[in-house]
Amino acid sequence: MSNYRWMPVAALVALEVGAYGGVAIAGGMTMIELRQTGWVVVEQSERVEAREPLAGYTQGHREVLINEYRLAKDGAVMTCTMAYDNHLDTLTQACVPGQ
Repeated sequence: MSNYRWMPVAALVALEVGAYGGVAIAGGMTMIELRQTGWVVVEQSERVEAREPLAGYTQGHREVLINEYRLAKDGAVMTCTMAYDNHLDTLTQACVPGQ
């Protein structure tokens, strides 16, 4: 693992909205939009995956910070995953019903 500290989840959420304008997910909604429409985070987990460095990167480790969220609303459940890749400098998210 690298020597730097990962951004807090709240910073990632702000980054997702500010820098990327949101990534379309289930029903064309972002995780932020789901939360704004009444979905509540009932469980969350975080892990870091070490991955092979991309070609051309000679220094630093490639790590992907993965945050998983379970959201609930009116008895329905949605599982959302947000992942930040430090080599690609990208934040992606996806949500699927259930699970």
